[in-house]
Amino acid sequence: MSTNACIARLTDAGFEGCYHHWDGIPSELGAKLYREALVRGTKPLLKLLLDDHPAGWSSIVGTDLDREAGFTEHPPAFGTPEYAENTRKPSCYCHGDRHEEPRLLAQDTAKVPWAYAFDEGADTMTILRRKDGRWVLCSVIDLHDARNRRFLSVEPAWKAIERENS
Repeated sequence: MSTNACIARLTDAGFEGCYHHWDGIPSELGAKLYREALVRGTKPLLKLLLDDHPAGWSSIVGTDLDREAGFTEHPPAFGTPEYAENTRKPSCYCHGDRHEEPRLLAQDTAKVPWAYAFDEGADTMTILRRKDGRWVLCSVIDLHDARNRRFLSVEPAWKAIERENS
């Protein structure tokens, strides 16, 4: 079963971003976004994930974001070298075998259980959980501080964030 999420930018009205279909829980997508933001920087990451691929994502978890993104409708047979190569490619809905139009998710319209909203100015990632039709703040992660302490830093307690907000 998929756990959907939204990857977004914070706005004056809340957040706006794109859909992410698989593995949207903090220990999967949250951890991937955190690690990528530390290495790439928040602005370049959002340009890649939101501006360059506005139709959203099947999944970026477990992929190499430096590879060309695109959805594969009929992946190679399981166990083949081509299959392994294909699974390393991020799967967006606007390139490859799918060419969907941009699909903006806003705070008041997003019906996904998790949202990861970045503040480019403050360099933070806010994790939100949808409960009973409203958004609940789970955590705000200071990426600037984590980036400065990268070699001493321990990652956020992803599983605890999930447990406390389920």
